[in-house]
Amino acid sequence: MRGVTQSQTDAHIDLKFPMILRSLMRQDPDVILIGEIRDAETAKIATEAALTGHLVFATLHTNSASQAIVRLLEIGVERYMLAPSIIGVLAQRLGARICPECKEAYKPSRDVLRKYFQEEGLTDVLFYRGRGCPHCRGTGFRGRVAFHELVLVTEEIRKLINDGRPAEEIERAAAKVGYRSLRYDGLKKVLLGLTTIEEVEQNTSFEWAT
Repeated sequence: MRGVTQSQTDAHIDLKFPMILRSLMRQDPDVILIGEIRDAETAKIATEAALTGHLVFATLHTNSASQAIVRLLEIGVERYMLAPSIIGVLAQRLGARICPECKEAYKPSRDVLRKYFQEEGLTDVLFYRGRGCPHCRGTGFRGRVAFHELVLVTEEIRKLINDGRPAEEIERAAAKVGYRSLRYDGLKKVLLGLTTIEEVEQNTSFEWAT
């Protein structure tokens, strides 16, 4: 790709993320993409790059978007550095997609609906599943669908980060500007007929109400 420089890590010659990041900073890049933040040194250099005007993208393994902020603090990034440098966190989980060739609708029980939806105003809705066919090798699924949640970092959240507040408080603050959980997004995709309620149950946490 024109204008893009890529560097591959190689532990055998001690060419790791921190060393590469330091070299990249000398090239004055506009955007930096880090494959994965695994240690304190990589996290700190990425934060410093963001603080000096670079747009930094990176991945991090956590259970939710808000927990990524807490995880960076636990790794060793100082609160006063993380709070002004982070813009947002997007979390993703992958679930199985219902096979479009054998998809069928069904009415879930009221008990199932009460588990996932508020009782007030609850009406009958249709869920979907795959019967199994040659196109999906009898599994009822073909391909994958992503569940997402996005935490946009506001000034209120920056203050919470500076104060070392837990992920639950960050989620409540994020909800004020549109945050919805992985499970919320998964339920929307169940109603759209993209996946099953079992896939949502397996791939998202029930601690989603804000």
